[in-house]
Amino acid sequence: MDKMKAVLFPGQGVEWRRSMQSYLSNKTVENTLIEAEEVGGFPLRSYILDAKPDYELPKLGTMIVQPAILACSVGLFRAFLQRNGSSCLFAGHSLGEYSALVASRVLSFPTALKLVTTRAKAMDEACQITKEKTSMLALTLFNRPAYPTKFQDDVIKAKEPFSFIDIANINSSRQIVLSGKFEELVTLANSIQSNTANLGRVRVNWLDVAGAFHSRYMFPALQQLKDALSKTEFHTRDVTIQSSNGKSQLPIVSNVTADLYPTDASKIREILLLQCVKPVLFWQSMSRLKNEYGITHCYPCGPGSTMQSLAKQNELHSEDL
Repeated sequence: MDKMKAVLFPGQGVEWRRSMQSYLSNKTVENTLIEAEEVGGFPLRSYILDAKPDYELPKLGTMIVQPAILACSVGLFRAFLQRNGSSCLFAGHSLGEYSALVASRVLSFPTALKLVTTRAKAMDEACQITKEKTSMLALTLFNRPAYPTKFQDDVIKAKEPFSFIDIANINSSRQIVLSGKFEELVTLANSIQSNTANLGRVRVNWLDVAGAFHSRYMFPALQQLKDALSKTEFHTRDVTIQSSNGKSQLPIVSNVTADLYPTDASKIREILLLQCVKPVLFWQSMSRLKNEYGITHCYPCGPGSTMQSLAKQNELHSEDL
């Protein structure tokens, strides 16, 4: 019997228009994108075809980008991995968790598209009503820290003087994303190297997002998403597995808990709601896959190369689709 592997789905920050061009000739991918266009009412294939290699692409809003990345990820899964899905565990980075729910058959694709569109709208509106400018900042340590939580501990200490910065993602032992008030993030970015001098060089990258996702600034988005989740049907009966602790759980690792999803629909709704305001515990999730389920190999499934990079940072071997 083949060793179990993980399928990893990307979140919002990936480059999807150019990276999907070579897959449009695949009939399964194309049909998935057509299905997304019919549900969402936006010209997804045109956005991909019109993405010229040497020109700056016009910026698309959160309400287009989130369902588009979901559709691209599901299309690639259907085309290349669906036949192996029963022997895999799934994980997604933020938005990618919805792709994981579709791949595991817990959510239907049309339902996920509608839910993600609502999620994107709610998050975008939360950004618009925020009075101060907000953003997200990725901090990446070039060297591996002396012990796993060292970089995380130093970043937490560095942000202590700031009242409006939250940890948004813990991607690996050497990459953390912060979310919050822009002015405070700028000050922290200018001082982070001195706060982590004993660890080596830190790269600072601003994320191209509408605002402070996975932070307190997303609380205004919760009611709209809660209403949509309350009407959502989750299919859990035939997709459960026995977890390492002997419980029946879903084969998807949650960003919020870094544990497999429970089978209870009300708890699934609660986790997906909390995901907007809680940090993405991706490093802890990958540690769970490795340490409890013996996973060493993964399939990054989606546009762009972000998941390949995060898999490498978390010492997982990536396999091509």
